[in-house]
Amino acid sequence: MATATKKQPQKSNNGTLMLVGISVAIVAIGILVIVLFTGSDSKPDAKKTSTAKEYQSSTITGTLAGLPESGADPEVGKTAPTVVGKDFAGNTVNLIEKGKPELIVFLAHWCPHCNAEAPLIVDWMAKGGNKGVDVIGVTTGSDEAKPNWPPSEWIANLSWAGRVMTDSQDAKIATAYGLPGYPYLIFVDANGKVTKRMSGEQPIADIQAAIDQIAPASTPAADAAK
Repeated sequence: MATATKKQPQKSNNGTLMLVGISVAIVAIGILVIVLFTGSDSKPDAKKTSTAKEYQSSTITGTLAGLPESGADPEVGKTAPTVVGKDFAGNTVNLIEKGKPELIVFLAHWCPHCNAEAPLIVDWMAKGGNKGVDVIGVTTGSDEAKPNWPPSEWIANLSWAGRVMTDSQDAKIATAYGLPGYPYLIFVDANGKVTKRMSGEQPIADIQAAIDQIAPASTPAADAAK
């Protein structure tokens, strides 16, 4: 007599399918949580944030012709362009204020001549060489692809004591002042007239001589204190 073959009970896949479904759901919830939290708490790209403040717009009135390579400067004695611009923080800065002599220094963070001259000017200012003349550093020619970016950190690391104005990406302020190269120094008297312009590295003695021409006259009280 043939023996009947006993059928083995088939294993159910329901449990396995349920486990897979739960795992997929957990992974999906995890991804959703990460996206939500990352989207709400994500920080802006550091370079983009820095770039946004490294260039500022300005309102410019007047222009000067370019500084000639040699000979007399035809712009000496002319009114310096007035500029209402901003510093790195977005605060309003006025270039040329009536009744105040000024030394304007155009600087580029990547320029080797600026990196050689700027520390000398900082040291000279610290010793009182500017004699009360307002010294304004204008960062211009800024380029993210070049050394010492960003200029806001570069000029802060110099311990620049004077005011700072930030030029636009297309260097509108520098162009209005006839910039021929870096660094570029413009001396302006209390009447807003250009007294001297210099381009390139300059001996501190020559800067001092130009400052002496526009420095505020000493008062009797100041003379008595000497």
